[in-house]
Amino acid sequence: MRKLHFYTLFCTLILCGSYVFQSSRDLTGIYVLDSKSYMKDGERFGKHGKLLVKEITDNRISISLMLNNGAPGYNSGSFIDTLSVDSNGLTKYISECDTSCVITFSFLKEAVLVRQVSERQYGACCFGLGVNVSGRFLKKSDEVPVIRDLTASDEITDY
Repeated sequence: MRKLHFYTLFCTLILCGSYVFQSSRDLTGIYVLDSKSYMKDGERFGKHGKLLVKEITDNRISISLMLNNGAPGYNSGSFIDTLSVDSNGLTKYISECDTSCVITFSFLKEAVLVRQVSERQYGACCFGLGVNVSGRFLKKSDEVPVIRDLTASDEITDY
């Protein structure tokens, strides 16, 4: 029975290997939230977001994240920071104004999985009401982005 479990685990790891972080690849690029947002009468409905990543060294990145919940409230959350990345492609951000907020980033082959956890129910991570940046951000471009504040820009809808 143990051999079967080990064999199943081993095969799963081999088959999923193409999705696992590869330390030799560049994390730099533009990532867009995989969501079902849509335009109606000039308004964007649904959660949408963008993640800009620029690799500085093998284990340091500059990052800018912006997410918007869409119409009618357009509540949003964003941050810019420089973070360390471990050998497994994992990094985390801890909000300065909500220390219970931890946002983890798991870099995969063509995506980043983002997970937000906070003790606060409202205004978590000092983002807008009801904003949670958790989701899968798909890599849309390998270009080196200019890391900047995305909140005052229409750029979030470029992709």
